[in-house]
Amino acid sequence: MAAVFSVDLDVGGSDGTPGAPIQTIANLRFNVADDNDQDTGNPIPIPSGADNYSYWKQVYLRCTTAPDTECNNFEFYSDGVAWDTGVDIMVATNEVTNDADYNIADGAVEMVANHTGVDASASINDYTSGGSQLALGVVPGDDIIDATSEETEYLVFQMDISNTAGPGQVTSKDLTVSYDEI
Repeated sequence: MAAVFSVDLDVGGSDGTPGAPIQTIANLRFNVADDNDQDTGNPIPIPSGADNYSYWKQVYLRCTTAPDTECNNFEFYSDGVAWDTGVDIMVATNEVTNDADYNIADGAVEMVANHTGVDASASINDYTSGGSQLALGVVPGDDIIDATSEETEYLVFQMDISNTAGPGQVTSKDLTVSYDEI
């Protein structure tokens, strides 16, 4: 049987562990709140000087139907098309092995300097289907998914808004995670 995955987003909890994941998200909305509400509340202000940031969004795949054998070689990429002027999405990975590793988005601050599991990030446009892709590990680190409830590590996303951005909502963008199944 072919594997089936849900796309989950963890949001914060006051004790440092994730709240209930928002399962099977269809759209990821960047704002200055630790949620995925699909509304216009909590917009990211356009700065007059230094960049402003969204809360980071921690997204992962969870296996809901196990493959016949296994899935491996998980990779993230975008279409590589530049976003609206003054807008970029940064991405990093974070291997979360248990709830204690989860890092709550506790403010609209730059993730590399403030997320304990992120050492570096890059624009999503650096990863394309015809170029390089961002390798995505599997928790707990054996690089395969062969059972239900197994998960990939987090893709940590954050929107970066510069003072050249225009007001209003930005253009939507498709993002892809590919994998091999045997």
